[in-house]
Amino acid sequence: MGSRHPYLDLEPGEVLPACPPGRSIVPVRPNSVPLSICLLCCNEKANLEVFLPRVEAVLVEVASQRAWVTAGEVVIVDDGSTDGTDAWLASRTWTVPWRTVRHAKRSGYGAAVRSGLAAATGDVVVYLDGDGQYRVEELPALLALVESGCDVVAGVRTDRQDPFHRLAIGGSYNLLMRQVTGVSFRDVDCGFKVLRRRVVDSLRLTCDGNLVGAELMAKCQRAGFDVRQVPVTHLPRTRGRAKGADLFSIIGSVRELVSAWNELRPPR
Repeated sequence: MGSRHPYLDLEPGEVLPACPPGRSIVPVRPNSVPLSICLLCCNEKANLEVFLPRVEAVLVEVASQRAWVTAGEVVIVDDGSTDGTDAWLASRTWTVPWRTVRHAKRSGYGAAVRSGLAAATGDVVVYLDGDGQYRVEELPALLALVESGCDVVAGVRTDRQDPFHRLAIGGSYNLLMRQVTGVSFRDVDCGFKVLRRRVVDSLRLTCDGNLVGAELMAKCQRAGFDVRQVPVTHLPRTRGRAKGADLFSIIGSVRELVSAWNELRPPR
């Protein structure tokens, strides 16, 4: 008998092997798709009107370059929006498969990340902020790293385009998280990450707020996954209001840090 195809010949329950260099990702599980893009949003309708067509175009381009039968899927995680996001999503004309996960009330960034990862069916899952501050057109370069064998690609914002107070809070937060977790990540709360399916399936995330980024990176590194940090372009916010440094998020982060302290600390 010839050698088994490392992706198409898996038996039920077998673990997905690392993607060999140059090998494009293809679906390996029943009802799965090659790629899921999870967009995280809370009152971002004005940004999604501009950003979603770009996401669809990139997803179609990626699928075409790899000759996928399906273009993958977009999963919108609506974290309690009150700006009509849900009605607008239902009324627009889509060019790719899509689904919405809606929280009845604002539950926090970590809750949105967990909902998106749980809903995604892709063999590779991207989670991406829906505010349009990242160039989704850079996704093919990040996917290429996953296709070469790494497990997680974490964006690092270059020339971060935020007001001074958010830069100060972000810098202090990253320094604190490096000290708490012992993990040397450079931009823990960057909302542009790519994860292989086996990473998604193995993670047991518990944080509901902004601490989820530190939790994810720490658990990935301690599990032995190959994590790459790569520069991504960060754009100014042109619509809507930023939420990551508001009172809701800051209070939630402090509470989570206290409750998750032992879990986040490196093992002795």
